[in-house]
Amino acid sequence: MIKQITNYEFDSRFYYDQEDYYPSVTYILSSTFPSGKGLTNWLGDVGNKRADEIKVEAGEEGTFVHDAILKMVSGKEISSADISQKFRPERSLKIKRCLQAFLDWNDEAKPEFTKCEYSTISKEFRYAGTIDLKCKIDGKTFIVDYKTSRSIQDSARLQIAAYGKSDNNLKDGIAILHLGNTTKKKFSFLDYTDKKTELFDKFRLTNRLFQELNPNARPSEEVFPDKFKIINNK
Repeated sequence: MIKQITNYEFDSRFYYDQEDYYPSVTYILSSTFPSGKGLTNWLGDVGNKRADEIKVEAGEEGTFVHDAILKMVSGKEISSADISQKFRPERSLKIKRCLQAFLDWNDEAKPEFTKCEYSTISKEFRYAGTIDLKCKIDGKTFIVDYKTSRSIQDSARLQIAAYGKSDNNLKDGIAILHLGNTTKKKFSFLDYTDKKTELFDKFRLTNRLFQELNPNARPSEEVFPDKFKIINNK
């Protein structure tokens, strides 16, 4: 059994397989892979504080969309009214567009769902992660990662390549399903199968640097009391 360990205070994410700890792909990339010029300019435009707030909101939206898709794939319904009650209007609209985009992609591609939201570990390269979806499209197996961001960053391409390597040694196709984007369909199925070896090589270099900077990386064991109080000041 693989256990996911996330520490938001230390901004770290690990997986534990009852024997050892493995840093997550997203943790490796966020810690080590250089951000693009567009992201740097965006931070300068909105400011660091607002940028942090936006990233938190985007993370909440992305998590909701991932959870909702998992439920829909399992045959459950997602209430539009519940989304409207939980999120502000502009965020609610984005989430509904993403979910509708997934349904439209499903109608168009007619995928055969194999596995959803499952953990994978590469003991050889020492990393782990959670794969959103494995499915068959026209007889070809794909490992798919959902993205709800405005654009697809280079790190996202490396992320899906790393998942493909750990799950089936890059034997399957790899793709990003970009939901709620500005295209007419509001979704794009981005197939990176032809570039999977090239992309994984770049991830491997990033991972090597991460391991050099963080030898024997493990979750922090630092703990804090439930309450902070001076007990004796004499």
